[in-house]
Formats: sequence, structure tokens, C-alpha cells
Amino acid sequence: MFNFNGTIVSKINDVEPELVHALKNSFSIFEIVRYQNNKILFWDFHYLRMMASLRRFRFNIPKHFSFEFLETEIIKLIKINRKTTNDFLFEFHFFSDARITYFLISLLPSKPLKINDSKYLIDLYKENSITASDLSNFSITNRGLRRIAAKYADENELNDVVLINEHKNIVETSLGSIYLIQNNKILTPSLDSGCQDFAIRSYFNNWLKKEETTFQLFEIILNPFEIQKSDEFFVLSIESGIQVVKNYRKTNFKREKSKFLYEKFIESNI
Repeated sequence: MFNFNGTIVSKINDVEPELVHALKNSFSIFEIVRYQNNKILFWDFHYLRMMASLRRFRFNIPKHFSFEFLETEIIKLIKINRKTTNDFLFEFHFFSDARITYFLISLLPSKPLKINDSKYLIDLYKENSITASDLSNFSITNRGLRRIAAKYADENELNDVVLINEHKNIVETSLGSIYLIQNNKILTPSLDSGCQDFAIRSYFNNWLKKEETTFQLFEIILNPFEIQKSDEFFVLSIESGIQVVKNYRKTNFKREKSKFLYEKFIESNI
């Protein structure tokens, strides 16, 4: 099922041919949103990020694209599909035709956010680099590069790869945001590195700064050697939750602090 600009359809071709053509051929931006425990998670951050993307890429933003309006459009799909599950992932697409901006909301396969500590093979990807600029904070900018990196991982029997920028500093992985734990310091690449400004990343970072724990967050420039100097390493994403990394090259990592932090975050916010 899809919500195509306010109309629920079972397949894309059910809408006007002109709009289908515009969707397939025009530039679009996207955002992945999660519904869990009877609420849209981090919706305020998602909404601000979507509006920032529309402004940055010079879309005309209709006045009715309010916080409440787009939230209601998500709920339309939830009501139809609630019989099968109560955990949803949605992908928003915004596209334009003749200076009019439309949206498409589609359902994605979903599992609840959780701690994943299964075997996870990851290595450094060096064939292409992300530009360290604010444009890279938007997900659409390097989507093609991330797909190439994901294909590289698959061809080399890896689950994921660490992406770097033109300065050889860490940006993120092909699947999420990077966090390193060194003693009681939590390190994550800064936005200046070119990482995506995910809603869950922003929410998690804000929570870490406000929460009374023994940990201190540092959003900084990180070179790849910091990974091997770390006690723990995990990847955060709205699709999966956290993926604990046990091994990277010849370095083994613990996981106790990562699991403790994430469990406390989930308990407080979800």
C-alpha cells in the first residue's frame, strides 16, 4: 500500500500517469521513518530534517505540508496495515512536477529496534570518498556512493563498510552512524565530516548530552586509527537499532557499555 499525495493506492500505477512519470524521472529526496509502540519515533526531528532537505534542494514547499498534516498521512497507512503488525518503517519521497511538490509514503519491511550482536564483518572502504561538506548531511547526496559501497561489501563477503571522506577521516558506515567508546568517552564523527544527520543520530546525541551518566559525548573529526584504539564499536540506524561490532581487522571489541547505553536509551525514549 502507498499514500500517494494523500490518496491510498495498492500500486503506483493506480495514480495519474503524469505523476507516475514525474516520480520515476524527476529528482526526489527521501526520509525513512519508524512507527513503534503506538507512536512515530523522533517525528519532530524527522519533520525538521525533511523540511530542511526540501529547502536546501530548492523545492517549493506547500503551505499545508505541516507537522500535523504529514503525521496524519502516515497514520492513514498505519490504520490500514495495523492488522498485520504494529511496527512499521515508512519511506517518504518528495518529488516535483511543474514546480508542484508531491509526496509518496511507502511501507518497508520492518523488525523492532533492538540490539544486534551477531557476527558482523566490517572493513574500511577506500575506493570512493564522501565530500566533507554540509551537503553530504542530506541522505540523497551520496546515495549512489553508498550503494556502490554496499555492493563492494557484498562482493567481499562483508556485512558493512566504513566510509571515509577526502581527508581520510571516518564519516559513517554504509548502513548507519558510527560510535566508538574509549573508556568513558563516546566518539562519533561530526557533521563537518560529511555524515548524514539522521533523526535517530540527533535524538541519541541529544539524549547522551542530557542524560546523567558517566559517559561524555564528543562529535569530532576521527581518523580510522581511532577504531582500533577503542574499547567498543557500534553502528546506529533507524532500520535496525544498534549493531554491535565485535571485530575490526585484528581488533576485538567488548559490548557491555554499548548494550547498557542503548537499553537505557530505548527505555527512556521508546
